[in-house]
Amino acid sequence: MLELSTLVAGATGEAGLAVLLTLARLSGLLLVVSPIGAALPGTLRVALCLVLAVCLARTPVPGAEHLLADPWRLAGAAVSEFGLGAVLSLGINIGFAVFTTAGRLLDIQIGFGMGQVLDPVTRQQMPVLTGIFRQLALVAFFSGTAFASFLIGFARGLDLIPVGQAWLPGAAVAAAVTAFGGMFSLGFAMAAPVVVVLMLIEFALGVIARNLPQMNMFALGIPLKVVAGTAALALWIGSADALVARAFQLGFDVWSGVLH
Repeated sequence: MLELSTLVAGATGEAGLAVLLTLARLSGLLLVVSPIGAALPGTLRVALCLVLAVCLARTPVPGAEHLLADPWRLAGAAVSEFGLGAVLSLGINIGFAVFTTAGRLLDIQIGFGMGQVLDPVTRQQMPVLTGIFRQLALVAFFSGTAFASFLIGFARGLDLIPVGQAWLPGAAVAAAVTAFGGMFSLGFAMAAPVVVVLMLIEFALGVIARNLPQMNMFALGIPLKVVAGTAALALWIGSADALVARAFQLGFDVWSGVLH
């Protein structure tokens, strides 16, 4: 009977350890810098982390008996898991940064860069289109297949790198550097059709200014670029599904480089 009680206590302790370390990895992913976590209230973020940790925790935990016996080793394992979650969050940030890059580029070209609005999510001042692109990215993430891929990828990562096991940060650096290059190219591709329209308008305004120097091109150009750029963006954004999916896939490519 005593042996059975000891076995049950050990199994319960290992299950709790698995939940604790999974929670540490999720905390680094959702509570720190991820746009997914920033879009949710603090209480909901904590509740989501707890529910996901309980549902996704894996046993057995490698070296569980040593971790349970040594609090310092357990603390080190929790910090390592938190760091891994933060690296995974970097991948998600890169995916969302594609939309921010496109929004910044369009704000400068259209002229919205001169005005700033308060983003209630990040509580920072940002141009109009940048804030709109960030909100559209969140809507696309949760309404499409990206959120399901996020959950599946995290669960798969628990199988590839079990909690409590060491991981190599060098692979994360290589994957992040590659993703950073793709971030700028995808951001420009997302804004490219609108930028081409605005370049044509700039060319037309230059021709008019050359032939009619008495006209105020600044007063004429800004409203014209705002109307034309907004109309071009409205026509283009509906057909950008492939670029949106590729932007989120760029973040998951970082995960593939880390969780291998």
